[in-house]
Amino acid sequence: AYLASVILRGVQLGEDYTKSPEVTGEVKNTGDRALNTVFLTIYLLDKNEQPIAEQFSFPISASKFGNVSPLKSGYSMKFKQGLYDTPSDWAGKVRVEVTDIGFLPQEK
Repeated sequence: AYLASVILRGVQLGEDYTKSPEVTGEVKNTGDRALNTVFLTIYLLDKNEQPIAEQFSFPISASKFGNVSPLKSGYSMKFKQGLYDTPSDWAGKVRVEVTDIGFLPQEK
């Protein structure tokens, strides 16, 4: 149910500096708990806008050893994900969904 509290904004398909395709956007936590992981699935679409492949992104992956902070309630974070080995029938379109999340452990 908390997945509905994690929204995507400004998702765009573009190119990186090497002219390879990449997806950019922003993840916002509108809920009341901090998240230590956010998992995105990027669906590559054909000319009929049907999924033909998927790629994955972890824009939020916080740990005590990592350099990414948890996504606190009300906070947002931009993401960028390169697309690699795209299939030949890919129409240059994507659909991005938040498909999993992980919560920061509760303080005791």
